[in-house]
This record gives sequence, structure tokens and C-alpha cells, in this order.
Amino acid sequence: MDDISLLKKRIEQISTSDLINKNINSGEFKAWYAEVLRILDRLFKTNSREYKDFSSIQFSNPTAIFSEYAYRGGIQQAKMTLESYVEQLESSVHERKPLPTQIFMSHTKRDEDFCNRLDTIAARVPIKVFRSEFEDIKPPSWITIKNEINNSIALFLMVGKELVNAQEESDSSTIESEKWKYTQNWISYEVGLACHKGIDVWVICDGIQINFPVPYLNNYEIYGIHENSRKMYREVLENYSKGFIYPTPSEHTISCSRNNCKAVYNLHSIIPKEDFILCPTCLHTISFKDGWLVPK
Repeated sequence: MDDISLLKKRIEQISTSDLINKNINSGEFKAWYAEVLRILDRLFKTNSREYKDFSSIQFSNPTAIFSEYAYRGGIQQAKMTLESYVEQLESSVHERKPLPTQIFMSHTKRDEDFCNRLDTIAARVPIKVFRSEFEDIKPPSWITIKNEINNSIALFLMVGKELVNAQEESDSSTIESEKWKYTQNWISYEVGLACHKGIDVWVICDGIQINFPVPYLNNYEIYGIHENSRKMYREVLENYSKGFIYPTPSEHTISCSRNNCKAVYNLHSIIPKEDFILCPTCLHTISFKDGWLVPK
């Protein structure tokens, strides 16, 4: 039974039981009140206005002669308050928007083959992929990007060979440096929006080491999309199409040990013993003496 139904039963208990004729010291009232607070904590949390408003209802009066009236008045006020909460909760359920059935792909157009591999898998799953190719978006670009991320359940940053090369070439000339700044600014904007929205952010490398920091992510895969990993990516996309997510912590979660980083994310790649990866947030080495996700 869900918490809204449980709250309804506690409201019904006021009318169907003898609770109205009890007092604040009775065992029946104490049990009822404690259960209501537990339900409200699960529904709204203890720091919410709803929890505080209910907690402030007075069921007693310092003047003993009026104690019976104070108790009954408190019970009636509690009943009306809880009924308003149920109405509020059921209204929000009815107005709740359907889960997004889209993922947002952040990439460079030059990594077309790498991105096409994810698109090919997604074509067999009931989920849409939005490819953020900025030159095809009407200005101002940020509006479309924001809207599409708001309509997405996850962001996939595709770190292909061309994206890595663009960063490396940024030191070779002013033109390349300006191009990279433009690309990096958009990556930061997209990842920042996804982080603010609270959706999953994947960083997927095409079998290469990432060479620029990503401020936020919660899923990391370094080997890219190939024949042996297609099944995993299809499962991930199918789960997103059903509304499932990949949060941290989980059995795949690691944490960067550097004091000025401490990034936490799920690592979905098998790392052999004595091997290492680069942390995608600070670009420093994370070593795996015993390996990671190595089949036994």
C-alpha cells in the first residue's frame, strides 16, 4: 500500500474508531500520531512546510477545564489538514508529466562514426536520441539545448578521437584554440544543465584517454561502443526507456582519492589488475591493484 493510501486510512481512523473520544495521553492517540508523522516524513520530509504545519497542531490546553475541547479541536484540525494534503498529493500525481523517453547526446560532429554506433543501438529501443550539433540549431542555441536537456532522462558525452584531437590541437594555433574554447564552453553548459536537472551524465570514451576535465558525471565507460559492449549499451537504453536510472552509489561506484577532486561515479569498464584510468574530472591517475569488475 502506498503512503497516500496509508494517510487516507489514518484519516478514516478518526471517524471509524473511538479516537475522537480519547485524549492526548492515550495509547491509541500516541500510536496514531506517530504513524502519521512517519508517513508525512516519507511524503514531504521533516523540514517541509506540511510536516511543520501538522506538528504545530495543538491537542492540549494548559487549562485543564478546557483540555477535552482542545483535544477534539486538535483532532478535527488534524483531519482537515491531512485531507488537504491528500488532495494536494493526488492532484500532483494526476498532473505528473510522463517520464522522458529521450537521451541527449553531447558530441562533436566530426566524431560521426562513434556517435552513429550509439544511434544504431537506440534505433532498436523505444527511446529518442537528440544529437547536439550546434551549427544545425537556430540561434540563440542555448534555448534549444536547455529545452532538449529538460526533455531528456540522461546526457551522454561522447569523447571520440576527434574531440580529443581538438583539445590537443588547441595549443597549435589561435584558430584551433578558439574552436576548442567554443566546444568546451558548450560541453560545460550542457553538463551543468544536466547536473542542475539531476539527470544521469555519462562520459563514454572511444577507447582513448580523456584529455579535458568534465566537471560532473555519474557514469563512466572508457572502451566505447564495440561488438562486445553493444549488449550493455542496449540494456542501458532499454532501462532508460522504462524510466530506470543509474545513480550513485551502486556496486559499480568508485571515488577519486585526490583531496581537491573526490569525484564519485559508476565505472562500467573492466580494468585489468595493475592497470589504471584517468579520472575524468581531475585527469589524475586512479590505479587498480586488484583490477575492477574483472570476471572471476
